[in-house]
Amino acid sequence: MNKRRREAVQLRIGGATVAEAAKQAGLSPPTVIAAYKAFVAGGWSAVDVKPRGRKAGAGRSLAPEQELALLRHLFASPPDACLEAGGLWQAEGILRWVQAEFGVALTPRSLGRLLQQWQLDAPDLKASLLARPLGTIRQRWSRGRLKPLEAAMRQKGGTLAWGGLRRIANPATGAPCYQLYVSVGRGRYYWLLSDRPPVSTLYQEFFQRLLGVCKGPVGLVFQGPI
Repeated sequence: MNKRRREAVQLRIGGATVAEAAKQAGLSPPTVIAAYKAFVAGGWSAVDVKPRGRKAGAGRSLAPEQELALLRHLFASPPDACLEAGGLWQAEGILRWVQAEFGVALTPRSLGRLLQQWQLDAPDLKASLLARPLGTIRQRWSRGRLKPLEAAMRQKGGTLAWGGLRRIANPATGAPCYQLYVSVGRGRYYWLLSDRPPVSTLYQEFFQRLLGVCKGPVGLVFQGPI
């Protein structure tokens, strides 16, 4: 862009009309006029325009081929390959991987849209179980199980996690996949994927890793087979 602005100014200096300079430099007449006025006012240094918007890479969306690479990475790689020391998938680690791999500072909102599109966003189990009106069975469960668990976690400074197991499909291949997930509040959630129905060893591994990434004791509300 700046190269063409300088070319247009040089043409004007040489006697070309605005229309001629615009045609030869591939610019619009108003741009040629603005570039020449800038030159007259401040010399060659004033002709160049600075890039607008965010810094390079900041807040950008991923290109289609980058989205596909990320999708394949999430479904084919272990979580620790995504800069996750705890061994569970989570948004922060994925954002760091995207930055390291593509040089793109993807926003949490943009990543959230992709995870939702790929069915990797954790369902809001808490909202589902506590939706009003509560039936008799859920009222008893809330009074007898949930309230004491919440009180215990507050007293011990622990984390109350809401999670479950669900079957999803790999968007890249259509193959079935199983997601163990937990939400720990404030939009934070962790998950683990398996291409086979989870067995007891995978549950144990998942919960051990969860204890590793959470501070203090963890109380769990889990929906699905264990």
